[in-house]
Amino acid sequence: ELTFGTHLAISVNSMKEILVADADKHRLLKVDPVTNTIEVVKINLAYKDKPFTPYGIFVDSSDNRYVTNPDLHTLLIIDAGGNIKKRIGGFNSILKRPIDIALDKDGSMYVLDAIGTYIHIFDPDGNSVKSILIGDTLKDASVTAIGIDSMKNIFITDRGASRILKISPSWKISSFEIMGYKNEQPISPMGIAIGKEDTVFITDYLNNALYQYDNTGNLIRDHLLIKEFLEQPSAITFREDTLYIINKGKNEILQFELKYAVNGIEHELLGERFFEKGLYHEAIPELKTALELGNNFSDVYYFLGLSFYHMDKFQESIPYLTKALEKHPEDVDAFFQLGNAYYKIKNLQGAVENYQRVLHSKPDHTLALYNIAEVYLEAGDLEKSERLFRNAVQISPDYTDAKIGLGRVLLEKCKNESAEDIFSEILMKTPEVRQARYFLGLAFFNQQKYEKAIDTFSLVSQEGPYYLDALYYLGLSYKSMGKYQKARENFEKILSIKPDHPGVREQLRK
Repeated sequence: ELTFGTHLAISVNSMKEILVADADKHRLLKVDPVTNTIEVVKINLAYKDKPFTPYGIFVDSSDNRYVTNPDLHTLLIIDAGGNIKKRIGGFNSILKRPIDIALDKDGSMYVLDAIGTYIHIFDPDGNSVKSILIGDTLKDASVTAIGIDSMKNIFITDRGASRILKISPSWKISSFEIMGYKNEQPISPMGIAIGKEDTVFITDYLNNALYQYDNTGNLIRDHLLIKEFLEQPSAITFREDTLYIINKGKNEILQFELKYAVNGIEHELLGERFFEKGLYHEAIPELKTALELGNNFSDVYYFLGLSFYHMDKFQESIPYLTKALEKHPEDVDAFFQLGNAYYKIKNLQGAVENYQRVLHSKPDHTLALYNIAEVYLEAGDLEKSERLFRNAVQISPDYTDAKIGLGRVLLEKCKNESAEDIFSEILMKTPEVRQARYFLGLAFFNQQKYEKAIDTFSLVSQEGPYYLDALYYLGLSYKSMGKYQKARENFEKILSIKPDHPGVREQLRK
């Protein structure tokens, strides 16, 4: 079983074999993703009492391996056969603690040295070209990885300061756009990989994320579809449209082929995938692109409409849901959601028309029955509302919301004893239903059963939306019983929470 140490680095050769530098376990691993085999690369590099500690690794186009060894102050160049071609550095050299390595397009080597902090540059023959001290600028730095793009911009992850840095060829240092705090954790940038068109991929160890930037430091995307697989992602490398990530939390290597959507079907599938994950903001542009590319199917309009609906953009959802019904006139779900959207914008006629279409096709659709009953209750048509709530309860006897709706209609019709029976039955089975407790108190109050009303309103939870109304009727109940001090206490409590509550100041004056 593959079990990694703490510090890791990764690179891939031309055979797509994965090379992993596992510093804590003093080994260089070669992983074949096709046969799923792992072998330890045999290199005898211990020196006296100091073992081989491969910290950073880079594989060039000829499959030469460049390995940094901070304990021995060296950069090793090892050919594809495992033979050491060159040792750079050593004791008393400019390399003090080399932790990572990257090559530019000309073969020059850029070594990240944690002591200083320095970037040491060597030409392809191993001759020192320049050493740049960046530690004076990077206060409290805890650098981890280095990457180089085709323009010779240098990128560094600074995990300690939660930042990603860019160093231009003129040695100007700037910071990347940061995602901010996720799950109350500051970002923890670990690995760097340079992709096509010099895009920069960064792993976020603590927030289990993969970010993609352009080489100016602007965020392109947070790869949300990959995020669900990540658990403490550390080292990362990129080769031929494929990302390889060491998933430290699961002791595994993940391989992702970065093929972005290129046609309507792919954009549609990606949009629906975002929708399923509740990422509506990300779903909308993908689904719109699918439409632009000719995928104008009913489902695309439907998911677009629902995406806007779930973002509380009800008016914007209506044209898409309407278009979905033009494409598929028998879609009961689309009629139902369209009715919901009209109800949200208080277009009661539009809501009723669409709910009725649902019930025409599916008379036992309890949600449609409930919603249209709510519309009629709001419109003041108590007879229709009562009939529809009763139909919903008859179809689904355990439908608590429909029972509460029926009880509310009975309260409006001054049938307080019948309402009392309904709310008491609900609370007998499920005492935690706050809404039923409030309306039961109202039924008692309307019947002038003030002591029972007080007992019931006193139990309405402070967390519920009915708490202030319960306090108001609690005050009225005490007032009706002549207990004016208790009444004042409840009215004043309301004002401490909501100073503009209607009616309270008038009650206090009385």
